[in-house]
Amino acid sequence: MGQMPKFAGDEKPLFETSELDLHADNIMQTVREPLLVLDGELRVLTANRAFYRSFKVMPEETAGRLIYELGNGQWDIPALRKLLEDLLPAKGEFSDYLVEHDFPDIGLKSMLLNARQLHDKDKQTKLILLAIEDITQRRRADIEVARQRTWFQTTLASIGDSVIATDAQARITYLNPTAEKLTGWLQPQAMGKPLHEVFNIVNEETRKTVESPVTKAIREGVIVGLANHTVLIARDGSERAIDDSAAPIRDEITGAIMGVVMVFHDITARRAAENLLEASEVRYRRLFEAAHDGILMLSTSTRRITDVNPFLIDLLEYPREHFIGKELWEIGIFRDKEANQQAMQDLQDKGSIRFENLPLQDSNGRRHPVEIVANVYQEDHQPVIQCNIRDIGERVQVERQREALLSNEQSSRLEAEAANRSKDLFLATLSHEVRTPLNAILGWATILRAGNCTEADVQEGMEVIERNCKAQAQLIEDVLDVSRIVSGKMQLQVGPCELVAIINAALDVVRPGALAKGIRIETHLDPAASRASCDMNRIQQVVWNLLANAVKFTPRGGAVRIKLDRQGSTSRIEVSDEGQGISAEFLPHVFDRFRQAESSTRRKFGGLGLGLSIVKHIVEMHGGTVEAASPGAGQGATFTVNLPVRAVQAPEPEGPLAGECGEAPELNLLSVRLDGLRVLVLDDEADARRLLTRVLGEAGAVVTAASTVAQALAAIEKVKPQVL
Repeated sequence: MGQMPKFAGDEKPLFETSELDLHADNIMQTVREPLLVLDGELRVLTANRAFYRSFKVMPEETAGRLIYELGNGQWDIPALRKLLEDLLPAKGEFSDYLVEHDFPDIGLKSMLLNARQLHDKDKQTKLILLAIEDITQRRRADIEVARQRTWFQTTLASIGDSVIATDAQARITYLNPTAEKLTGWLQPQAMGKPLHEVFNIVNEETRKTVESPVTKAIREGVIVGLANHTVLIARDGSERAIDDSAAPIRDEITGAIMGVVMVFHDITARRAAENLLEASEVRYRRLFEAAHDGILMLSTSTRRITDVNPFLIDLLEYPREHFIGKELWEIGIFRDKEANQQAMQDLQDKGSIRFENLPLQDSNGRRHPVEIVANVYQEDHQPVIQCNIRDIGERVQVERQREALLSNEQSSRLEAEAANRSKDLFLATLSHEVRTPLNAILGWATILRAGNCTEADVQEGMEVIERNCKAQAQLIEDVLDVSRIVSGKMQLQVGPCELVAIINAALDVVRPGALAKGIRIETHLDPAASRASCDMNRIQQVVWNLLANAVKFTPRGGAVRIKLDRQGSTSRIEVSDEGQGISAEFLPHVFDRFRQAESSTRRKFGGLGLGLSIVKHIVEMHGGTVEAASPGAGQGATFTVNLPVRAVQAPEPEGPLAGECGEAPELNLLSVRLDGLRVLVLDDEADARRLLTRVLGEAGAVVTAASTVAQALAAIEKVKPQVL
């Protein structure tokens, strides 16, 4: 048997060994982990170089000594004693036992110990092989990772956003408390589950399932987020609007996706605030567009116009492009650039400025006295300037008239005389207008009663009587409408309607009169402006009145034009003619009751002067406006009705909308049968009583007539009528 090689180069072998033992010793020396060979009494037989190097001991300090004596007792470790003296004899081996010990000259070591007993043929312990794996660095790294994990989880648990982590197969590996609360899943319940079982998201509008950003991040390998209107359905079925995003986690070496971290948060409150803001903006825009004052919006930084409402566009008759991007002095509000700059400086210093009775010129050169109030507001946390521009032409005129009246006592007397004269003229006009058709009725009634009439005479007489009765009925209805207006009893039956159909119905009524005078009627009706919400009969009355006036005042061979279009949030009906026009003096009074430009009894055109005042009241009851314009006498006139478009679309009724029938219903006395119905007619006017008795009798009713209350009470007791 040869000699065992020396470990340090000059040491003697510890024992004689075979060639096989030499190979084993050489293998032992090349192992990188520290190894010790002990005898049955736990004395060191040999150690490899890794042991000497790791624990800073020499071979001569090791061989033949008890393991506990090594390094001046550094290896006298209680945990090691327990392993070698208790566990090893009982089991013959032990594996991966962690022992931590602070060596004086080395420092704290973390070691995994593995040992095995080698027995001889008599089963006596011959050798003990002790392998020591130094895991100090790995242990420190694990502790650092654990510390960072604890820090990371503590951080995620404390933030307001919800966090979910998954592996590369989109299975959940972590939920922070905020995510638990939002999803309704606790982390122990969710661990290992597919993400879609815990994170169930749908589109807010379509209610269709939406792909999670996690699966998209795994598929595309990039940071992703979902579009708006995403709703998370929690475990209990409750819903929350959310924003979310996800980022892939990659292996630092291979770049492979190891998992995904997803961050999401509840935006329900923000969405509600956004919806409120949107609704507020819609309301503001509606008010902005429907306001009866001009409104300009300006940027505080550039002092240039950013928006203009339809009222100011209509007032000044300029297109919208004329205003946008300009300063106030460029559209004529201030006389020059310097005055504009001074006003803007005053606005900046005070927050609000006011100017009264400034002249503002429209595109036709007309000057409108206006009142301007400018304020600085906060809009989306940014300051903006709003200028409200009110046309005070009527007010200025009234004030001038009032001042003139106050300065001249005689003007009061003249005004009273004018009022009395207007009343007298109205009564005279009313008498004339009532008497004229009455003469025709009485005259033809006398002719027909004479009996010497041909069939053509009878037909003509009946047509004249019917036409003049309708004229009288219209006069009376106008007077009654004025009475209803004065007493506040005029009512509207408002519902969805079609303005085109209403206009066509009115045209059907006035067209025969226009054809008789050779007047052509030109129409331009925009279907997009047709739908509205109104009292069909009253609006038809308005249109008929304006068309009838236009035909009446237009000379033979002229033209009447009617136009329907949409102006912002307003449907506009415009009726123009080529008639005698309206003088500048009378134009402000054209809608006054009992006022007519030609008011003598020898006037050329008939009428009571009530129609336009009724038109104005009906339109204003609908929340609209009516305006009259004329270049002057002999140059025609234009009447414009502005009706607000309904803001909310009402449910459509079955069948045609109001106004689609084409014309007002005619009275048909024989349209229904009343066979056997017992009717009591009570009227103290004999002609009316006889007419009703005949009409109802021809319809099949059993009619009893009474002229007094006493007769009626007696008839009730006797015939027991079903209808009074």
